[in-house]
Amino acid sequence: AGDLPALHRLAHSLQGVMTLLGDEPGATLAQAVQAAAAAGDAAASAAAWPALAAWLRARNASAPSPPSPL
Repeated sequence: AGDLPALHRLAHSLQGVMTLLGDEPGATLAQAVQAAAAAGDAAASAAAWPALAAWLRARNASAPSPPSPL
């Protein structure tokens, strides 16, 4: 069983960050997960999560690597 309150908080945080960064498609995907989790709908949350996860993986793959601190 999933932790919908934790998923709601995570999706809310991701939506805020993506909105601040101007990533409207990502923010929209996060909002869908957030709304489903807030409604207590585990099935809708599970259905919305793969698209958000794929978006995050794609963004991570295209992000520049941070400089080495050494």
